[in-house]
Amino acid sequence: MKYSTIGIDISKHFLDICILPTKETMRLSNDETGFKKFLNFLQQHTFKKILLEDTGCYHKRFVEFMTQYYQNIYVVNPKRIRDFAKSMNLLAKTDKLDAYVIATFGIKMNVKAKIKYPPLLEKLRIIAARRNQLVALRKIEKNHLESCLNLEMRLDITQMILLLNEKIKKLEIELAELIKSDEYYRKIYDRLQEIKGVGDILIITLLSELPELGYLNKREIAALVGIAPINRDSGNMRGKRSIRCGRGSVRKVLYLSAMSAIRFNDIIKAFYDRLIAKGKQPKVAQVACMRKLIIYINSIFAENFVNL
Repeated sequence: MKYSTIGIDISKHFLDICILPTKETMRLSNDETGFKKFLNFLQQHTFKKILLEDTGCYHKRFVEFMTQYYQNIYVVNPKRIRDFAKSMNLLAKTDKLDAYVIATFGIKMNVKAKIKYPPLLEKLRIIAARRNQLVALRKIEKNHLESCLNLEMRLDITQMILLLNEKIKKLEIELAELIKSDEYYRKIYDRLQEIKGVGDILIITLLSELPELGYLNKREIAALVGIAPINRDSGNMRGKRSIRCGRGSVRKVLYLSAMSAIRFNDIIKAFYDRLIAKGKQPKVAQVACMRKLIIYINSIFAENFVNL
């Protein structure tokens, strides 16, 4: 039988599946046994696309298994799915209903094809995420050290900080070796190193958390990071434009790099000074510098896609 779209709501233990336009549903286990049953079902029918939400971790094994056989699998931001459900006045939330909403989203909305990322991306993401976790833990320990008055506890905290420093350094070396082992990553890394204000941490963050670089235009990439001003106009009212949403972890590191670039990068510094001379507030000018920096970095990625 020919189907239009298949929507899958994935939880820790189950795959709740809705098939449109027939509205058939099924529940399979979120393991290899369930994957094989679903694959067997697909091989007996034709369909246009499979949609599922980004669950953070629970969908990864399913996607890894299915992409060996099919390429028209789309992973969608869960916030978009939830907002779409609200637009349909579907306020209730069940696994079966979520699967139906995901499938309907696939029919009604323009879902872009999945970007083909470099094969080492997943490993890079895992190592970078672990490094970030340890950096956050080190910050907590340093805060404890400042407030702790007990000598014995201060010694214990200091030893923990030294251990975390060692582990973080080890992961950074592993990340550097991974980047240098891949021709694409190495080429990008060398180009970005030439930009004053751009350091290793920003490069690692961009490679692991913003793989869309080079695929999107300058407006799209700025919006994805969350540094594109959003209008608040209605009738004669002209509201203050602001930035929001986007990838906060990328924006945080990009901000620090932009602050460094304003001091040491002649082009960014001149751009910042021009904005201040025009009467822009420092924060507004800083965000503009962040946007200029990420747009330039995006162009470098785009050039390398052409050349590789």
